[in-house]
Amino acid sequence: MPNGNAHLRITFDFELSIPDALNQRDERALLEAMRQILGNTVFNGMPTVTAKQLAKAGVGLAGHDCRCELERTGQAEIPADTVIAAAPHLTDEELVTVARQAAAKLPADPSQHRAHIRRVALRVANDYRLVPCTVVAEASTGGLVELGAQLNMTNGGILVDDEFKKIKLRTDQPPIRVWIEGTDIELIARLGGHTLGGPLLETDVADLVPHRAALLACWQAAIA
Repeated sequence: MPNGNAHLRITFDFELSIPDALNQRDERALLEAMRQILGNTVFNGMPTVTAKQLAKAGVGLAGHDCRCELERTGQAEIPADTVIAAAPHLTDEELVTVARQAAAKLPADPSQHRAHIRRVALRVANDYRLVPCTVVAEASTGGLVELGAQLNMTNGGILVDDEFKKIKLRTDQPPIRVWIEGTDIELIARLGGHTLGGPLLETDVADLVPHRAALLACWQAAIA
């Protein structure tokens, strides 16, 4: 900013009532939306009006700077760990969104909190987030088999690769081991039967929570 012989600072603080459609965004995206809404009318208009008023007294405007900041106020959020426990498939940015949205209509009964948070989370992110893995199980004909598969972080389901879809697994076997490719993560899966799409295998979403960071990294690497 060019230098004059005096520095004038004028500060306005605006308390906003933001509609839900905008308020669902994270803070950075909301600030950018505010910048676009205000646009040249404000950011160019205010210096122009100021310069004209000062000129009436013979004061010249040598330059100006602009700062636009936004801070949420009076808005409750659910702790990130609580959201992760219900929906470990969320990215960090999605966690912020879900924490805010879920807090807005949190049931009074604590026993309903997890289900409520998960419903909100699935509205925000319900895509397949697949992580390569290997399933070690007992075939219906006897003996152990290794099946290439994909763990869906979003719901804990396991989708076996095409070449293994016709393999039948023993229905009454002990918990089935699942190894996440490229890591030392071992999970346990349950067999719920068989369909044309292969064995119905599922892990408990809660079992993914301790491994969230590593699983997200695997998913992001797979889609990169």
